[in-house]
Amino acid sequence: MKKISVLLVSFFVIAFSLNAESSFEDNETVNVQESAGEQTSEVSEEFSDPSTENEEKTQKDKTTMFAPMISFELFQESPEAFILTPGVAFQFVKTKPEDSDSRQPDAIVLGATYSQNIFTCGIADSSSYNIFNLSVMGSLVLKRHQFMLMGSTSGETVFKDLSTSVGLLGYTYQFIKTDHVNFQLGLGVAAMGAGVKIGEFTLYAMPLPMLNLSYNSKIFNGTLSYMGSPSLDVVFFPKSMFRLKGNCTVGGFSSISDIGFDCSVACYPFVKTAGDFLSVSAGVCTNGSSYIYGDNNKLTYISYCAYGEINASALVIRAGWNFSGDKIINKETHPYNGGLFLKVQAMYAF
Repeated sequence: MKKISVLLVSFFVIAFSLNAESSFEDNETVNVQESAGEQTSEVSEEFSDPSTENEEKTQKDKTTMFAPMISFELFQESPEAFILTPGVAFQFVKTKPEDSDSRQPDAIVLGATYSQNIFTCGIADSSSYNIFNLSVMGSLVLKRHQFMLMGSTSGETVFKDLSTSVGLLGYTYQFIKTDHVNFQLGLGVAAMGAGVKIGEFTLYAMPLPMLNLSYNSKIFNGTLSYMGSPSLDVVFFPKSMFRLKGNCTVGGFSSISDIGFDCSVACYPFVKTAGDFLSVSAGVCTNGSSYIYGDNNKLTYISYCAYGEINASALVIRAGWNFSGDKIINKETHPYNGGLFLKVQAMYAF
């Protein structure tokens, strides 16, 4: 079960960081609302103003957005060894105007990511230096129905075999949608190239429950999600300049190290004039990363860290220090003495 959880945890977080994705979704919502407001203005059909027509057309175009992203991560294994991870990604979003009566889907989302892990001193006990990661995803929203299709693969060469590949086909239905509460429930089927052995049997596909429950208010925002693995996100005082943020994920059920967390204090200095455009935060979190190499060998780092972060919506920079933890090669645990880490993400929405 731990293998299933770890694969799915890594699978669901590879597309975009939460901060960058939240910023993108906020911009999308504003643009759709502006488009709807613009189109409901009264304009005479007989004496229409060309400039007004062009403005309305521009607003309609904003329901389609394309957001490319580049990223770079640095993880210090030892004083001499580093793991460098450059990556690229894109997300395409098309939403239906709120006042439209067409039967087209309410939202279509397509995305893909590609990254490479570069080990400056080699991967553990092997002679390899590189691991490639590729993922694709698609989502379609039709009224209260949401369909999802995702796939991910990694290895020393792209599509080396199916043993390091995982896929998911899912469906959820939105049972509750109010100004403060949103509740979705559904079912998914996960397929794993390596399979999971249960006794004498090997399972290559298994059903998974899918749940998303969120609550929003002026004092507290919270989201409980089970999309392959449980996660909880909370924000206290979401409209104020200073906010408390927390995140908890469960990647397995074998030890306490399977529980990850991220707690921070964030400051939004321009919340009254420019909204959530810029934030500065400091926090503590668990920093875990896993790499599959060779003949299904696995290298895992688990540590606790302190960090600082600057989030300017289109640019996110997080840097900090990993304290001592564990370095796990397959099932053998070795001490990890900690080191620097850096994450940089830049995106632009067209």
